[in-house]
Amino acid sequence: MTGALAATLWQAPAPISFAAAERVRLRAHFDSVERELRARDMQGLTPAQRAARARLLGILHNYQVRGVFPRNTDFPDRDMPVFIDWAGTRCGFAYLIEQTGHEDLVLRIAATRNNARAPELKDDPEVGRWLAENGITLAEATRIQPTYGCGSPRGDCAVAGAVFPASEGYKVATGVTVATNVTPSRSMSSTQASRVRPAGSLLWVQERSASSPGPRTWAPSG
Repeated sequence: MTGALAATLWQAPAPISFAAAERVRLRAHFDSVERELRARDMQGLTPAQRAARARLLGILHNYQVRGVFPRNTDFPDRDMPVFIDWAGTRCGFAYLIEQTGHEDLVLRIAATRNNARAPELKDDPEVGRWLAENGITLAEATRIQPTYGCGSPRGDCAVAGAVFPASEGYKVATGVTVATNVTPSRSMSSTQASRVRPAGSLLWVQERSASSPGPRTWAPSG
């Protein structure tokens, strides 16, 4: 086989985007966590805690299968936990809390400590009660919660020059779509608000320039 023919027959595999690679990584993470938690000894749990834990792991499984995860656009130079991203997508830990009827707790944490790691929430009484009620230890919550990347130190999460869109959309238990295919424009002002939730809920308000990455804050939408 000549070199020219071999070059014709062989083609380099198409590069995988950061967004696609991140989705693969996170699905593998949550799949591994679910397996670990299902294999744990539950002898010390009450029947109510065992039932709640089983229900929670079912929710975690659905979250992993659905594969819609937050993106860290606030700290593009490092991987960080993100409780709720700018498009309204919940992290795995936040999703579990919300789907068990505690959306108010999720929104409070997002408003005050959106990039906190699970151990940093150990002194929060509501978090402690939620963990106890669902038969989950703080160490297990820490294992559930990954960090999230961006893919570009420029802050636009670009891959090969193309800015990938925000979350495809996230629906809470009520069925309300939080955001759908929203891509931030480079021409937007330094104070930005995403189209997130109806009046009475929260939305992102970003008080920073593109050259100064940092956490976003939540503010009431009405």
